[in-house]
Amino acid sequence: AFYVWPENWQAWEVFKMVSDQWLFSPSGAIFGLNSAAIWPVLNALGLGLDAYNDVRKIADGALRALKEQRDKKEE
Repeated sequence: AFYVWPENWQAWEVFKMVSDQWLFSPSGAIFGLNSAAIWPVLNALGLGLDAYNDVRKIADGALRALKEQRDKKEE
């Protein structure tokens, strides 16, 4: 379990909506969240660049966590 600060709740909700939009390299490694998938959701919710940046921060943290898990499995 984890806690989401109230000021981050909206970005967390958007992240969950686009969390199936990860981009993969040809070898199958995850290299990031598809930015093009974020904007339609933000636009539909009337959100802008600040929300986009917050979602990207969440995605970057998730990507770091996924890479850490992968690296531990490879040890």
